[in-house]
Amino acid sequence: MEIGEWIWQRLEADTGLSDDAKMTVLKAVTGDEAPPGQDGSLSQPPSPKRAFIETLDVEGFRGIGSAAKLTFTPGPGLVVVAGRNGSGKSSFADALALSLNSQAGRGEKNRWHDQWRNLHHAGTPHVRVGFVVEGEGRTTVGLDWGPDTDLHNPTTWTQSPGQKQQPGTEQLGWREPLELYGPLLPYEEVDRAFDRPSDLHDALERFLGLERVTAAAKTLHASVIELDAPGKAAKAAASEAVQALSPLDDHRAMLAVAVIKAKKPEPALVTELDDALAGTASEADPALAALRALAAWKGTPREAVTTASRDRRRTQVDLEAATEAAADAYDQRFEVLETALRYHEEHGDSACPVCGEGTLDVEWSARVEDEVRVHRDVTERRRDARQRADEAQREWDELCPRRPALDSALPLGGVADAVVVWDRWDQVVAFQAAEPDEVDEAYGNVVRAMELLVGEAADEVRRRQDRWLDVMPSITRWRELTRQSEAVADDLVLAKAAETWLKSTSLELRNERLLPLADKARGIWEKLRQESNIDLGAVTLQGSSTRRRVDLRGSVDGESAGPLSVMSQGELHALGLALFLPRACAEESPFGFVVLDDPIQAMDPSKIDGFADVLLELAETRQVIVFSHDDRLPDCLRRIAAPARILEITRGQRSEIVVQNSTDPVKRYLDDAAALTKDEHLSVDDQRRVIPGLCRMGLEAACREVVYSRRLRAGESRVAIEEEWNALDTTSSRVRAALDRDSTELSEWLKSRGKARLALGICTSGFHKGYEGEDPLGAVRAVEDLIRDVRAAR
Repeated sequence: MEIGEWIWQRLEADTGLSDDAKMTVLKAVTGDEAPPGQDGSLSQPPSPKRAFIETLDVEGFRGIGSAAKLTFTPGPGLVVVAGRNGSGKSSFADALALSLNSQAGRGEKNRWHDQWRNLHHAGTPHVRVGFVVEGEGRTTVGLDWGPDTDLHNPTTWTQSPGQKQQPGTEQLGWREPLELYGPLLPYEEVDRAFDRPSDLHDALERFLGLERVTAAAKTLHASVIELDAPGKAAKAAASEAVQALSPLDDHRAMLAVAVIKAKKPEPALVTELDDALAGTASEADPALAALRALAAWKGTPREAVTTASRDRRRTQVDLEAATEAAADAYDQRFEVLETALRYHEEHGDSACPVCGEGTLDVEWSARVEDEVRVHRDVTERRRDARQRADEAQREWDELCPRRPALDSALPLGGVADAVVVWDRWDQVVAFQAAEPDEVDEAYGNVVRAMELLVGEAADEVRRRQDRWLDVMPSITRWRELTRQSEAVADDLVLAKAAETWLKSTSLELRNERLLPLADKARGIWEKLRQESNIDLGAVTLQGSSTRRRVDLRGSVDGESAGPLSVMSQGELHALGLALFLPRACAEESPFGFVVLDDPIQAMDPSKIDGFADVLLELAETRQVIVFSHDDRLPDCLRRIAAPARILEITRGQRSEIVVQNSTDPVKRYLDDAAALTKDEHLSVDDQRRVIPGLCRMGLEAACREVVYSRRLRAGESRVAIEEEWNALDTTSSRVRAALDRDSTELSEWLKSRGKARLALGICTSGFHKGYEGEDPLGAVRAVEDLIRDVRAAR
């Protein structure tokens, strides 16, 4: 089941996870918020087509001087490339590895990469690998080095059928599959499989397609870290801010501490703090307000106060000069006289209308008019004095300094002195008759005391403001981080829920997908273990991050144990093969081949027979190529008459490489048939019954090689070829398929080739009735000639 579908099914079944969290998981896994399509799959790029190796041509590389070539049948089958150490065998293996991976499998360990050019070759080195790709035909990958080119920088190119030569190998689409399936298994890689548990874990995880889940888990974890970062930073900033604010006796500081420490602060307090940080807050701190008022206090200039005091006192004296009570009675008398004068003017001389005794005449009128005129002058002067006194009082009232708020709780040393001089001032100005000098002295004391107090208050305001400004950045940072944290709070909840779910589910997914591979690995181990007392049990992926590993369970002599601790080096190598081979031979792999370099050098003799069985089973559906300097594997294959080719490599003078076909299954069948003709202990009748069977197997093996090679090169699918081959139920039909002829054409072809018809009869009717001729060895040679002609049609 595709990973996306598997995840989606379990997300749908989970009722405890919110829909948004489910979408978060799915987006992390698939890169898309949409669920899988109706067919339950997510869109994937098409897989590369399966390829087999046909030729490996090397020149001037490592132990190979002039051009040397290995030729393989491009299809399922086992080929062992054997040669002693130094024969050039590993040079072929490294050239193949370099062409596929751009890195030689053995180079780093053996440190030959600084001396990789063959000393006996004057030309430029090159590697050519011929692949047969299903559906496309023959594709060649080439590596060419110039005179000064280093090992890892050759000119690499690809030549596909019907296309121009292209630089590089990217168009093959093999980069990711090479990492995923690893069709090349050098000894060192297998041998180091358990050196670093995380590497084996990662290799199997990639093979199982779990890298998407691992990447998703990393994505979600990174998202959680990123989303949680403002909150964590806010906590750290809060601690830093509180520590900085605690010593401050400032209302703003206390407000900030209260807001920071509250789990859910009142919105009004938060707004007030934001205003304070912005400098737009109303003055909420009485002490600071009083200090700022004192710092801003500016008294009336002393000269102005003294002048006003003198003016007030002088006008008061002028006004007091006219006795107020006498002036009032005098004013009333002259009001009566003015009325009597008006009466006289209107009525003439007459008796006084008030007393009735005096006479209002001309003499009386003249005398009274002089008296009234004097009075008017006096009254005018008094009014002018009063007006000036009132103006002086108003000016004094405006200029008279008033006591500022003097709170004894303020941290100012001059407050007490200021209170004393202000008390004296209040006493002086309360007495309106106070002399100007007395006023001037009292105000001078006020001015001196206030100058000291204003400076002290200004210093305190500045100190408080400086301290506030010092802590403001930490508060502002905390506030900004808090806003950021609040902005992503919902996303953080989703990410944490998604991460927790994926973490708990991924282990189930890992081991569910690992189960088939583990079963195959146990099957291979059963063949490889031979006399080992170790049974392999469960294989699971465990841990994460730096503690990820492949956990192997098993038993030793029937007792449950972790087998790795008691395995020999050879057993560990065999176990590594058991784990890597199913991965390299996965059905999804685009590589129809698996290449092993020196796989048996650490194996006990008892395990080689089992390893041969493993290779032969793999070779039923895979092209298996084994490079080996150890004669034990070829000997084993010869002993059990396995259908395997053995190519022997020898290295002569000046790095000349010779490749000999040591054991060809077709040749072996014919050699066995020829040997029977010389067996004195076997009757002629027995020879005639057995020899046709061996000849038939040799002929059909040759026909199979020809059919697979030709049709794979033509771009046909291996599966289709295999199905059609298996449907051919007679030897004649298989010969027709190899020659690509119908029955009539086959008949004509047989006529044109001497004993070819006789040879086919030996392999067909002779197989059922026995050979009826007089010369059994001649029959074998006739079949040998037929096989040579059939192979020529390849």
